Amino acid sequence: MRIVVLGGGFAGTEAVRVLERRLRHRSDVEILLVSDRNYLLFTPLLPQDPETRRCGLTVCVVGGGYTGVKLIAELQDLFHSDIVPHYRDIDPGDYRLLLVEASAEILRGVHPTLAERARRTLWREGIEIRTGTRVTRVLQGEVEVAGGERIPVGLTVWAAGVVGNPALARVDAEHDRLGRLLTRPTMQLKLHPDVYGAGDAVAVDGQPEASVPIIPAALAHARLAAENIVAELEDRPLGTIEFAPQGMLVALGERDAVVDVLGLHFSGFVAWLFWNALHLWKLVGFRKQLQVAVDWGLVPLFPRDTATTRRPSRCLVYAHHPPAARQPGAAA
Repeated sequence: MRIVVLGGGFAGTEAVRVLERRLRHRSDVEILLVSDRNYLLFTPLLPQDPETRRCGLTVCVVGGGYTGVKLIAELQDLFHSDIVPHYRDIDPGDYRLLLVEASAEILRGVHPTLAERARRTLWREGIEIRTGTRVTRVLQGEVEVAGGERIPVGLTVWAAGVVGNPALARVDAEHDRLGRLLTRPTMQLKLHPDVYGAGDAVAVDGQPEASVPIIPAALAHARLAAENIVAELEDRPLGTIEFAPQGMLVALGERDAVVDVLGLHFSGFVAWLFWNALHLWKLVGFRKQLQVAVDWGLVPLFPRDTATTRRPSRCLVYAHHPPAARQPGAAA
């Protein structure tokens, strides 16, 4: 006889243990445990060891440019406004946010006054910033920096720049050091003038300011490529790219930002409003602009969802704690 136990959780493991003890003298009985894992995990004990808990709640963002700074600020908002108030076992001092930048400053390209203002804002929010620190390896549960120091982390986010799509390596054309296809100022590939390129997949030879992987540059590439295709069809001279970044806008979380555009430098709530208005204006179509504007307007009334569990009205745990201390799923 074969007894099959499906599932290797507490119930399945205990059933096998009892059956094995009670039937150990029966040579005609075979006990088979079927499970998708070869271990038993007791999850309630996981967040108790403090070092492991601290490591698991440590997020390291590599790269102090636009993407890295905006991301670390949003993570701070998520932890401070949503995770800590809703999960009673997580205190403000339990999580750690770390921003690592290889150069001597964050937000290179932004006016130095605004970059320093952004740095102070992030530091005041409790975000650790390590400049002049180059990441050499990203390991399981660790980040290694130059000099051999290893920083325990639960999650690493790479925001220090990207390389070209791996598919570009198979294209018979010249590439830059990041693997992007090199084009002429007309947006034609250097070795294949009958092929035009635009966006993050290309770099304009000799014009690094026109090769920055940002939306305005991609739009300028596309417009020129389309116009030159038409010019070729009409046997007219081709135009060349004329693009330089006009500035940078960086959101620093809820209701704060720094703006450096067209020679104007300002920060704070007004900058945050400007950041939102500009991004809203750039959306394609009035319908989408209106939809996003309404969504943003409802944020104060309906904050972001952090769980799908409804609050049980008869739960004694919820009845004795204020809303700020409620933990989703406490009645489960």
